[in-house]
Amino acid sequence: MQDKRRYHRMKLEVPMNFRVPPKRKFIDTSTLDISGTGVAFITTEELKVRQELLIYLLLPGRTKIEIHAKVVRVAREEGQPSDYPALYRIGVKIVDPIKFDEKAFVKFYAEKLVEFFGRGKYAPVTS
Repeated sequence: MQDKRRYHRMKLEVPMNFRVPPKRKFIDTSTLDISGTGVAFITTEELKVRQELLIYLLLPGRTKIEIHAKVVRVAREEGQPSDYPALYRIGVKIVDPIKFDEKAFVKFYAEKLVEFFGRGKYAPVTS
């Protein structure tokens, strides 16, 4: 199977929260990895593919940025004890990429790529 990604994903933990409009409740979590066009994270919320989310990321040294995203992947994490809530690995794709905050996100991603390549730490996510 050929990988069709245009951007490399890299493991990077960034504090975030999200909500599913029109709900107003935000759920706190952090990213597992990012790319120039999306984010992966873990949550106890069982989201659905194609569901739209409003995500806020807190980038280091910056204000909180808003990203509009659509769920493209939902996978239940295996190995959770039965007395714990189920965990889901969620992959989202950024939508409306012309908004200012999405541009700030891509700039942050590019800066991290340069940092990782420059220090020899870069390890793309392969799963």
